[in-house]
Amino acid sequence: MLNMRPRHGDAAKDQAETWTRDLREIADIADFPNWSDETKQTLIAKANELSASAVLQKVLFDKPDWASPAVIEALLTNSKISLKITGYEEATGLKNAAVPSVADSLIEKLGVRTYVEGLTGLKLLRRTAMWYVIYDVPGASLGLHIDTRNFGDVAMLLCLDRVDAHGLDGASATTFVTTDGIEQYIFQKGECLLFDGVCTPHARTPVREGERVVLLVVGFSVADEED
Repeated sequence: MLNMRPRHGDAAKDQAETWTRDLREIADIADFPNWSDETKQTLIAKANELSASAVLQKVLFDKPDWASPAVIEALLTNSKISLKITGYEEATGLKNAAVPSVADSLIEKLGVRTYVEGLTGLKLLRRTAMWYVIYDVPGASLGLHIDTRNFGDVAMLLCLDRVDAHGLDGASATTFVTTDGIEQYIFQKGECLLFDGVCTPHARTPVREGERVVLLVVGFSVADEED
């Protein structure tokens, strides 16, 4: 079977870039929900191919106890500071900012890795990768892609803030292509999603005027037999 999970370095990066390019040639996230049935079936076929190497087959939704209002507010405050120091904006309007070591220490202190292990049944390494992701301008989005294993095997998206002047109807959503079809999630402050970022195509549909979403993205690496 083709190795869908090269361990690290250029091999992992090249795999993610190749699959991401292929996915974006099939469908533009800005065109959703107007994808044709043929487009959806082609994407689902890709998801089936990737799923053979997935360590986590389903997208998991949860509202963890450790994500208390105080913790969420502390991370949200830190995201604003980090955006000023290390933040950068992509062509779609999406903003990213590196998470400082103090936030990484907080995640470990809260037992988040143990929490993810309990929810997924996977043994994880101590190492994590972390980013703040901010969608705060109309049209900001993230195209279909898969993550490089350099970032991690399992991704956690924790919502730190979500503001929308128009309600849920027509709101932007975290979008997955799975073996079961197209899945979308509009999750709120303190709620999170867990999924195999290496083998599950995912994206975010464009935010609209009056909508703002701030996420903490954490990548967890699964321990291999040699670890």
